[in-house]
Amino acid sequence: AQSLADTGDQPHLAELASIGVSPAAQGRGVGKALTLAFLDATRQRQATEVMLTTDAHNNDAVNRFYQNLGFQCIRQFWHTPDRLMNEYRITLSQVQLVGEGTPNDT
Repeated sequence: AQSLADTGDQPHLAELASIGVSPAAQGRGVGKALTLAFLDATRQRQATEVMLTTDAHNNDAVNRFYQNLGFQCIRQFWHTPDRLMNEYRITLSQVQLVGEGTPNDT
């Protein structure tokens, strides 16, 4: 699933609020396909940048996933006293999207 969230006073910025892949479908490119489709949808809505947050600790695979797609961790912050978060951003002009030479994920 994917979600476009209103970022208020930053109309160029879209937020990837949630993405999930069934454990049975993991490792098959589904997460990458969903994320690239989300990035394409945000570009079509005139966004130039996408941000997301995810847990910093005990979440290495997810953090690596976003880094491998080109997201850069721009800061860490404490969501609660025991929950450190990473904030990632990506500039859409630097992303190769679906239909732009990206292999078809099945």
